[in-house]
Amino acid sequence: MKSKLQSILLFFLSFFICAFGQPARISFLGIVAAAVGYGLFFISVYDLSKRSKRFLAGLIWFTLVSSVQLSWMISIKYMGMSIILVYFFIILGLGAQFGLLTSLVPKKRDVSFFEIIALASLWTLFEWSRVYFISGFTWNPIGLHLASNSLSMGSAALFGVYGLSFLVMLTNLFGYKAFLRKKAFLFLGLALFPYFFGYLNQVIHDSRNNGDTLSALLVQTALKPEEKEPFQTRESFIPPTEQWYRILSSLKANENRKVDLIVMPEVALPVSAFRNYYYYDTFSAVWREVFQKQAENDFELFRQTGFFDENSDARISNVFWAQSLSDHFGAEVILGLDDYDHEEGKSYNSAFHFRPREKVPSRYEKRVLVPVSEYIPFDWCARVAKRYGISAFFTPGNDAKIFHGKVPISTSICYEETYSDLIREGRINGAKLFVNVTNDGWFPNTNLPKQHFYHGILRSVENGVPVLRAANTGITGGIDSLGRVQKTLEVKGTHPEKIRGCLHVDLPLYSYQTLYSQVGDGFIIGFSMIVFVFYLRRNVLI
Repeated sequence: MKSKLQSILLFFLSFFICAFGQPARISFLGIVAAAVGYGLFFISVYDLSKRSKRFLAGLIWFTLVSSVQLSWMISIKYMGMSIILVYFFIILGLGAQFGLLTSLVPKKRDVSFFEIIALASLWTLFEWSRVYFISGFTWNPIGLHLASNSLSMGSAALFGVYGLSFLVMLTNLFGYKAFLRKKAFLFLGLALFPYFFGYLNQVIHDSRNNGDTLSALLVQTALKPEEKEPFQTRESFIPPTEQWYRILSSLKANENRKVDLIVMPEVALPVSAFRNYYYYDTFSAVWREVFQKQAENDFELFRQTGFFDENSDARISNVFWAQSLSDHFGAEVILGLDDYDHEEGKSYNSAFHFRPREKVPSRYEKRVLVPVSEYIPFDWCARVAKRYGISAFFTPGNDAKIFHGKVPISTSICYEETYSDLIREGRINGAKLFVNVTNDGWFPNTNLPKQHFYHGILRSVENGVPVLRAANTGITGGIDSLGRVQKTLEVKGTHPEKIRGCLHVDLPLYSYQTLYSQVGDGFIIGFSMIVFVFYLRRNVLI
């Protein structure tokens, strides 16, 4: 059907399109990948007669694709050499999944509609199954290709990112069929559908937007791990008091604004939330230096509310600093802090919510923990963790919690934002704003922060809810409920001084119910299971 050279050229062309066609890399290639990238690969291996050869070709091809998409994983500065083994294990596992799919793609001109739908269903089930491996692996669903365009990502409001993956594979398989049969009508309809739906979705909801906004300050601390905590050596460590001074100084320029919410990153400060680590007189000196004349008004307010101890020998905690900040700005504050529950004897990676003139903050506990660095999935991992000075681990939280203030807020910590159904739980509980606090600094000088950011965009589209993100290093910004980026913190280099700062954003508060927020992943996964069971009955069991 094709010459060997043509097959080789299609193999590498499809590799380039799909490997680099992500919103975090080359956006316009994402549009191409979503329509024809995988179909071109299936055409390239059409002449392979044996299923075993097609399996091997699919395994090699998708392993190469995944090696590019997940190349951020091989940053060894903080992860150590063991991350390389994890990286190869993951990309080979993903390659094996795709190899199996490739071996099942029919080698015939008349591929039936049912076979195409069944294979798209199988791939969707493969992607979904990754959520249940250890803590889950959610980083590179092929549905991300459609996030390369503000219109095409709108289809995530129907059936979520797995629905996008189903649509991408379905479109590419119909493209494969169109190439064989020279009939492209249905293929073109599928390829254009997400853009048509996304356009209508934006027009309808823009017409309903009442214009309400939330004024937020998002702090990007830009601390390297060794600056934030004495990770490997104390030489680079920046004392917590100095860290607070930098945070307050970055907020100072905005103190004359009417601010509704201040957000700071995951584990924004070292030292657990309620540990009385700081001397009051040190706090007082820093507060007066930053806020000057206004500081005296603050101290009078603290006296009136009883949240104040003028004993210079008194010690205070990070919670004291954060509540003081909330009172000063008359704004809610959300920030990430470690917390130790003495009654339960458990530690949590937490996000706290403070409201002006209240003494007791609300707390959300991170539910999806990072293997090795936050919890031990296997006994042998403890030995690996010990090499890097990690001996204390967290307990996962159990519940999606809502912070109540100007609007109900659902908070996620770090890569929890990549879990569609987990984020949807907040929407079900009434959230009208998503807040993500994160630290993407463990993989420096990679495109991880961009990939993470686009997951956040998809969560807004899936649920019809605006998103605020505050990163230690990464992308700090605001996204409206239709997935449109409103504003991000401008960075001018890679040095911490160039990426540290505070972003003010007036975020549109318009939110709406989506089909996905009501049915979740259940519809597309249930549909895929039913279809694939019938496929097995027809092709294997009979």
